[in-house]
Amino acid sequence: TPAPAVEPAAAPEPTAAPTPWPDFEVHTSSLLQHRLGSWSSIDVHATNRSDEAREALVAVLFEGGKRQYSRRFWVPARGSRSTWLPSEVPRQATAQGGLEFTTLVLDPDAGKEVLTRTSEGLTSSAYLRVSDDAIRSLLLLPKPLLRPTPREAEALEDWPGGLAAVRANRGLNPSSPTFSPDFLPPWHMALDGVDVALMVTDRFVHDAAGLAALRGWVRDGGRLWIALDAVSPDTLATIVGHDARLDIVDRVELDRFRVEARDRETGAEGSDEIDVEVPIGMLRVATSHRDVPVRVDGWPAAIWIPCGQGDVLVTTLGPRGWLAADGTTAGAAARVIGARLLAGRPARLDPGRLRGPLESQIGYATPSRWTAGAVLAGFCALLMAAAWAWRRRHTVDRLAWFVPAASAVTAAVVGWLGWSSSRNVAPTVAAVDMVRLAPATGEALVAGAAALFARQSRPIDWAGRDRHWVIPAPAPASAGERVTWQEDD
Repeated sequence: TPAPAVEPAAAPEPTAAPTPWPDFEVHTSSLLQHRLGSWSSIDVHATNRSDEAREALVAVLFEGGKRQYSRRFWVPARGSRSTWLPSEVPRQATAQGGLEFTTLVLDPDAGKEVLTRTSEGLTSSAYLRVSDDAIRSLLLLPKPLLRPTPREAEALEDWPGGLAAVRANRGLNPSSPTFSPDFLPPWHMALDGVDVALMVTDRFVHDAAGLAALRGWVRDGGRLWIALDAVSPDTLATIVGHDARLDIVDRVELDRFRVEARDRETGAEGSDEIDVEVPIGMLRVATSHRDVPVRVDGWPAAIWIPCGQGDVLVTTLGPRGWLAADGTTAGAAARVIGARLLAGRPARLDPGRLRGPLESQIGYATPSRWTAGAVLAGFCALLMAAAWAWRRRHTVDRLAWFVPAASAVTAAVVGWLGWSSSRNVAPTVAAVDMVRLAPATGEALVAGAAALFARQSRPIDWAGRDRHWVIPAPAPASAGERVTWQEDD
């Protein structure tokens, strides 16, 4: 029997070469909700897999906007770095509940606009979550742990429910975003879209710049709720300074107690008799503050501490003590403090309102009265001299053409004086600042505006120091512009 024919094996198909992973990656994300027309920040994270340090210029452009916001920063070799990109959210959104933005990574040393290719291509897109809540709140909670302590578990599970109950009682959306990064943005303007923040963690105690920004945000009209049963007095003192004036007596567990609430500013009042099986923790404190709206068996349970244009609410009772018997709705004390906590931010200074008065300070000076009087006197003297001379010569008829000619020359002189005054305006700066002092921490919060004028277009160096922002107003006729934060902010 003949052997069967053996067919040759098919040649393997060539496999595509794997796409090399970029040696430099930049990602942006926006985990929080944002408010239209307010300043916020976008998280930027860069990974450098090369053996040399790299610099990048990361820019974001909002849908329908003309202004880019960018940050230039340095990333070490074989390392990663995270930073923030402050951005002003446009006042109009094209999509309900979100606003698309495009991220570009540029080479700052190329001398021209050169895009850097990433794993997502030359550009990438993402969405900002936009909130239309009248009062926006933020949760500052501990980091989730695999084995949290009972106090950490209470902070992660019960305190968000307490804030949600207070918001629901005021007819607001009960949900609040949680701030998850390890550090706060170092500018209080980046929290411009937040009205209320609940702080139930000490994880920012070593973030000096972030706590300073949080302190500036409170002084600018924000309201900060500090749960002292989960936050150390040192963190409270870092925010309010010498105005803390609290002494801790002891920590107790209560299963049956009476809560009495009365707010002297809003006039709201109420009381609750609480009887629970699982005791509720309370930190008993002594204070010299007089604004104590809530007391538990005579001990202060809530204390208002004024801080600039804002307020700090310090509570010493655990989160379950602020809920009603059903465990989901706000109790009497929570309703009392909620009326003031969620009342909204006070009116703040808008630098845009100063634009008109500042621009009115820039202009040219019209010729003085002495100059106008001298021209008029010269004109009259010339007419009188010509009339006297020609009268002696019996040629007064020459005044018929001399008077119009002299008038035309005088008008030309006056016009030339006005034209030269308007053309010779020196470069001018008009500025106004409002300074709010904070004696408790030895700081000052400064806000203001400046108007500049120059007849010829020329580059101007804008600079802010000590974490001040100096931002030019958008040019109405500009096709596009970019605001860039350098490495030193």
